[in-house]
Amino acid sequence: MAHHGYLRNASRLINLAKLAIDRSRGGLEEFWIQNFVNDNLLQYLCDRTSVLKSLRLRECRGVSDKGLIETAKRQPLLEELEITHGYDSNELLELVGKELPNLKRFKFNSPWFNKYFSAYSENEVDKYYNEGAFGIAKTMHQFRYLQLVGNM
Repeated sequence: MAHHGYLRNASRLINLAKLAIDRSRGGLEEFWIQNFVNDNLLQYLCDRTSVLKSLRLRECRGVSDKGLIETAKRQPLLEELEITHGYDSNELLELVGKELPNLKRFKFNSPWFNKYFSAYSENEVDKYYNEGAFGIAKTMHQFRYLQLVGNM
């Protein structure tokens, strides 16, 4: 579900997503969505399935780090996670790794350099992002694919 005039139709799209979740009757294994997701919809998803294997969130700025971490905790079978645009948290990276021991594919993409770091030296910025990468490496042992784009 993507690019359907989400700003004016977000509530209709959320209702449509809930309908699809309900129709899966607890068997939803893949949830790929763009733009209009929020923490409440992820909570709704987790209340209705625990067999999710693939979660892709693209440009979902309505989802907080806390909401994403709670989702990760409630989906232990998750093998693929894609987070594109809108997140930048080393804590999130490490916690996702700890909560998802079966994770095999992880994509974490940011579209731009974080303005917060413009006052810091290149070495300080590298250290910050390396900590996130090491957080991933030390917790995710079944890894087959890692993509980090725009996080530097």
